[in-house]
Amino acid sequence: MITDILEIGEQPTLRGQVVVFGSGIAGAEVATHLARHGREVILVESGREQFDPSIQALNEVIFLGKRHRELDPDSYYHRYLPPELRGVSRVRQFGGTSNVWTGKWKYLQPLDFEGRPWVANSGWPIHFTDLLEHYRSTAKDYGFGDLEAEAVRPGIVDFRAKLAAGGLKISSFYWEQTPTRTAIRFGEEMRRSSNLHVVLGATATELRLDESCQRVTSVVCRSLEGRELIVEGEVVVLATGALEAARLLLASDRQLPGGIGNAHDLVGRFYTDHPKHHTGTLTPGALTRQYAHELQYAPKPRFCVCFTLDDATQQEQKLLEHVLYLKPIYEKPLDRLRRTLQFRPGCRDGNGTVASYQVKFVTEQVPHKGSRVKLGIDRDPLGQRKLEVDWCFTDHDQRSIAKPYNC
Repeated sequence: MITDILEIGEQPTLRGQVVVFGSGIAGAEVATHLARHGREVILVESGREQFDPSIQALNEVIFLGKRHRELDPDSYYHRYLPPELRGVSRVRQFGGTSNVWTGKWKYLQPLDFEGRPWVANSGWPIHFTDLLEHYRSTAKDYGFGDLEAEAVRPGIVDFRAKLAAGGLKISSFYWEQTPTRTAIRFGEEMRRSSNLHVVLGATATELRLDESCQRVTSVVCRSLEGRELIVEGEVVVLATGALEAARLLLASDRQLPGGIGNAHDLVGRFYTDHPKHHTGTLTPGALTRQYAHELQYAPKPRFCVCFTLDDATQQEQKLLEHVLYLKPIYEKPLDRLRRTLQFRPGCRDGNGTVASYQVKFVTEQVPHKGSRVKLGIDRDPLGQRKLEVDWCFTDHDQRSIAKPYNC
């Protein structure tokens, strides 16, 4: 069932076997899966079914370094969204940030998990193969196609071979026709479930530990209307996103000074994002004309490709991983006249004649301890300390962006 914190009445405490915070894709998946298998689950969401600007304002942070993308009702990037969601990267609403997701599905690549000598603090404690079966299961459940089969399709294999000669590699991603929104995908199941209780309008403000300070036993939740609710569970899952999970751990310092899990002062550190450039333009040449159908973005759903330097080149040049996307821009009459006068052949895909490709360049960052999120002194309307986000760039980041971008 789905209720609002204001509808719970005077009951101060809810109990479940598992408590999940956040109703985005991760939180909704965990909560519904466990409920289907007989667990008593409580899913808590800060937002409500309808977007509420006053709740969204709880996402406000103080930027000490580079700023994030912010609300921009005139943004071209999220033109398919209502104005109040254009440009934002985090959403407090039933369904979480899936409400603004573009619907791209892509596997991480094997190199992403490996320790690289030229990248400080790189390497994961898991490997690509540890996730592969989970990727396959997700692809089946969400019906976004077989990325492994796509990788060995003859047309893609031929395209990959041509690019490999130039030190490039490609990988495929799947673009949904309609982006997954968890409130739509799971909403009816959540309403009907006897094992799952969804509470909306409740913002987690404090994690409470048992006497040994080794296990979270309850979470304090509050609403902007002044209601308070204690949610107890044997297992607590934070699926609130990187920034809010860090804030909640740091703010829960009543029993452990410095916050939960922060004995080594690492919560919120090594903050990275994926910087982007949208300013490049590629004029079609012989190779793009030959493979124009592989580069088109529509109609959706479809597989698309993106590009990067191959592993050997990255190692030789000591570069970070990055991805380059090419978006077709189709000819207008003036473009066609200009191309004709220049005696250039047309580049046609299944949607028309391509005048140029808009280039989007996305790069990873070096894991840097000084790049972090931390608690500030300003407080939000619930009385919680706001986050200060110090998004830092290193010289290695700058070099890795500049070198391939200027080639």
